[in-house]
Amino acid sequence: MNNFKEVDIENFYSKIQDKGGYEIECICCNKEVKNEKYFVHLLTNGNIIDTDEDQGIDDQGFYNVGSECKKRIPKEFLFTF
Repeated sequence: MNNFKEVDIENFYSKIQDKGGYEIECICCNKEVKNEKYFVHLLTNGNIIDTDEDQGIDDQGFYNVGSECKKRIPKEFLFTF
């Protein structure tokens, strides 16, 4: 049993997607992120989790979230570094 909560990242994807291609972009909408402040922790199954602990081979690391998209994500799934 996992000691963390997880939820599908697709639940927080923006209906309006940017063209992307930026050096740093939001995982939810592909818009450019100018201030790297918010992150989600992604697993290989497409879920984000509420812990910053390494999950081994299932761990994809942390991805940027823009200031607008972070409003849709529950606070326990957001990280700042």
